[in-house]
Amino acid sequence: MAAYKEGSANVTNGSSVVTGNSTEWNTYVSTGYIFKLNSDSVFYEVAAVNSATKLTLSSRYVNASYQTDRTNEHVATSNVGTKVYSGYLNYTPIMQNSVSINASYETYTDDGAGTLTGTPTGSGNIDYDSGHWTINMAATHNASVDVTSSYSSGNVLNSMSYSVVRDYTDYHGYPEISSRDLGFQFLITRALRMIDSDLYNASVNAVTASSGFDVTATNQGLTLTSSNGTRYKITVSNTGTIVSTAV
Repeated sequence: MAAYKEGSANVTNGSSVVTGNSTEWNTYVSTGYIFKLNSDSVFYEVAAVNSATKLTLSSRYVNASYQTDRTNEHVATSNVGTKVYSGYLNYTPIMQNSVSINASYETYTDDGAGTLTGTPTGSGNIDYDSGHWTINMAATHNASVDVTSSYSSGNVLNSMSYSVVRDYTDYHGYPEISSRDLGFQFLITRALRMIDSDLYNASVNAVTASSGFDVTATNQGLTLTSSNGTRYKITVSNTGTIVSTAV
């Protein structure tokens, strides 16, 4: 298909959800197609077509130019004898690998997958979409302590021009490379792996034909390999006698 680019798209940095304006994505887009903003060089695979005006990408849209740093946001006050705390950060979505929660001498940082690791010890988790966080301190504090967080939240990009393209041709399902795919190296890798797999299957699997094989060239035949590795060329004489010759 030619690139579908009708209407415009709203994306939020740090989110995998895309909303459309005057779009018909449920008609012209399918799972596995490739989405990109025309101003970006990064491509995202479509994981789901939710409606005419909503797509879900296979990964979160990320652009460091469209995020806001939040510093020392007060999120809780620790109590003597309490180890587990939770709450919500004020601004979402949260950018992966940007979260730091500080409680006195303890600092919790995220790993990009939602897990918070405490230093020197302790653990927790963070939901990047809702901003919900939980920490489990290794030890209780002897006095009340302000718990603060520093992180980056994604900004909204409204009414952006975009393109959705199909990265497969109908022929064998091999990925299609076009001028819009410059720098999209994994398409080439995917195509080569598929071609290599097809060639391997063709070389090792049995070949069948309902109407037989025709070898029309003179003095040519069919070469077969035995279980011990010996190769034999099968030909036929002018009288119809089958001849087997080791090659």
